[in-house]
Amino acid sequence: MRVSRRLKMDQVAKYLGVDIDEIFPRLVDWAEEFGFVLDRDEIDFSGSQVEAFIEQLDKEFASWGDEGKVENE
Repeated sequence: MRVSRRLKMDQVAKYLGVDIDEIFPRLVDWAEEFGFVLDRDEIDFSGSQVEAFIEQLDKEFASWGDEGKVENE
């Protein structure tokens, strides 16, 4: 996102390790919040708050990979 202003939605889902059907409703909310445009199967980040969006992704998905770990007692 820092390099290209347009990404395929399925690429974003793949990067996040989720199914496109799972991430699409969130993309709709994030588009409104961060000012990017959903255009068919692409996300157009022109004129959006890309850095703020990336920070939100980092916060929201920081715990991914921790699920299913068993704590040692």
